[in-house]
Amino acid sequence: MARAKKLWRPLKGWHPSEWVAFKNVWQRAEKVIGSDLWLMQRDLRQEFVDGRLIMAVRFFAPNGTETMAIVLEPACWQWLRINDASSITGWEAIPEWEADAHKEETWDFRVRRRESDELYPDADRKGPAGPPGPTGPAGRQGLQGNPGAGATGPTGPVGATGPRFADSPSYGRKPGQKITGNWRLHAAAELHRIREEERTTPTALELAEWVDNKLGYFPDPSEVRKLIRFLLSD
Repeated sequence: MARAKKLWRPLKGWHPSEWVAFKNVWQRAEKVIGSDLWLMQRDLRQEFVDGRLIMAVRFFAPNGTETMAIVLEPACWQWLRINDASSITGWEAIPEWEADAHKEETWDFRVRRRESDELYPDADRKGPAGPPGPTGPAGRQGLQGNPGAGATGPTGPVGATGPRFADSPSYGRKPGQKITGNWRLHAAAELHRIREEERTTPTALELAEWVDNKLGYFPDPSEVRKLIRFLLSD
């Protein structure tokens, strides 16, 4: 029994956050060691032999009762062999090991997180959140919604022409009669066709003129420009 104490010790206090499933460690080690099975079996076992990794084993009876939980000492690995992510053999050769006592039980292999995270970091495990970054620039303005379908009131008298802003461009034509359809849908379809077939992007004025020829309505080129930017931002 004195020798057995050097080969394993009882696991006192089970804290799941302190241990990682052996299958998970195998997957992490494979990214470092490589997919060659022989190298994985050899190099991963050597980590336990040298004490750079620590393994615990929990045993469960068929009814789910935990019967024993131990931590393997590095000396124990001189008899053990790792076959794959779910198979470790050689237990029957360990002195003082009761090979038949756990034959019908379920074995749960765990590796202590402290050492495994240092040797084989978990790329999927996120660290603590950092401080908030600076506020980004404002997004693009969305399309204007269609007005509600309320009742149309009587037409009021024509008011006097107001002053024109200095930076307001003149395009040499008056807007046509307002259409009931959504000109933006037609303009978006034509923009898509031109980019797909002609491999170019029309200007806002060119697209506004196309809408005028197609629908008899000349939209404000600034609104067309907003539409182009919105569609090309995706």
